[in-house]
Amino acid sequence: MLPEAPTASGHIRLVRSREGRLPADSKVFSITTRRSDPNFKRYFLSVHIVDSIGRTVLQLDSRLAGMWVDHCNNADVVTRLELRTPWLKPGAYTLDIFVCNAGVVDQYSEAAHFKVHPNLPYRYSASEDAWANTLVFADFDWEQLRLVDKGIAGRSDLRS
Repeated sequence: MLPEAPTASGHIRLVRSREGRLPADSKVFSITTRRSDPNFKRYFLSVHIVDSIGRTVLQLDSRLAGMWVDHCNNADVVTRLELRTPWLKPGAYTLDIFVCNAGVVDQYSEAAHFKVHPNLPYRYSASEDAWANTLVFADFDWEQLRLVDKGIAGRSDLRS
């Protein structure tokens, strides 16, 4: 259980957050919300994944996945967020969670902490300069298609 979080309006309380931590696998976050105002029935969630120097690396808004939370009774509502890509760089991260409906209704900064371990998700390895300037890792491939002799290929391409 999370401690009670400072709240913007008191309508919703973020009660619990769990995270998965496997570096190249999906990360799964369960977020439980509890309604404190019986008139507040519909909202969306937005999660920011923040790196160790305070940069928001990803913003994951439930509306972009077609999800609005319909809170029609006093029971807690559990939602699940699965992050498949991009792959996060090794390091420490936090989750900032926002409950929204025509603006931020409630927020919980640093609701969860997790680490991504330094096993890179690639088949081959390279020194850190191969990934030092990126915020996240991509799922990609390189392929050499053919060797082209500029003198011959250039002339035939001009005639086509």
